[in-house]
Amino acid sequence: MLGVRGTVALLQCATTLILVCSGINWSQTIPLAMMQFVSAFTLFSQWDKSGRDHMYVVRGCASLVRAIVVLRTSACGRVFPPWAGCDAEPWRGHENIRLPFRCIHVLACVRQLANAWSLLNQYHLVGDGVTPDNGHRQLWIRARIRASGVPIQLARFILKLVLLDDTRYERGDVEVACNFVRAVLLIPLSAWSLNHQYYTSGSDPPPRSVQRGVPCLEQKNNPDYNPSGQGGLHRAKSNVGLGDVELTETRPAATTPAATADASTTRRADDAT
Repeated sequence: MLGVRGTVALLQCATTLILVCSGINWSQTIPLAMMQFVSAFTLFSQWDKSGRDHMYVVRGCASLVRAIVVLRTSACGRVFPPWAGCDAEPWRGHENIRLPFRCIHVLACVRQLANAWSLLNQYHLVGDGVTPDNGHRQLWIRARIRASGVPIQLARFILKLVLLDDTRYERGDVEVACNFVRAVLLIPLSAWSLNHQYYTSGSDPPPRSVQRGVPCLEQKNNPDYNPSGQGGLHRAKSNVGLGDVELTETRPAATTPAATADASTTRRADDAT
């Protein structure tokens, strides 16, 4: 599933690069393409089943950057370079034909903030909600967050055809087609991947949910204790849903020679009686 989402992220990046090459909204499309490439890189980095939980933080930061870029576009429009000024006329009651698009940008910003929160939460709470049947709780949540992009892209697609046609703000066919492809193919595929991973990446026995870096008290004296916040459990290379790493129980502590000798003495005494 990580490979599927990594491929989708690359396709999203390629779609955005088409807009960049067409000279469309550089103040948004250039940083968007960069962040989509970062997301694809982190997904492929985790695809080899080695975990690399810090990639959740990297993807979360990329979502935060995207939220800032989208919020700036909502406030100031397609002004490039960004420091060249701010077109806030739609918010002042003028040229209301563009106001719906500014409002959609606000919703898109909220979506990116929610996605960042989910990624950082998955990194922070190891094993949260994991059962033998289901993966990390944030996979389910993030699938819904990702799916919310479908109505956003569909609204952009329809409104550009209905409101902006035959106006000075009319959008080109390339931009409209990109909105349509994102809405009907790329975003649904990414949301399906997250949902599928949630329902197929359980852990048996399920690990307890712990905060990263917070040890289980009863495991502090265990020589095999892993202080990485996994609750006294070791990592194994497996693509499952609690940070895309599987947790296996620690090995029992080795028996000391003195304990072995005591046990042998007891058995001989029992045999003698």
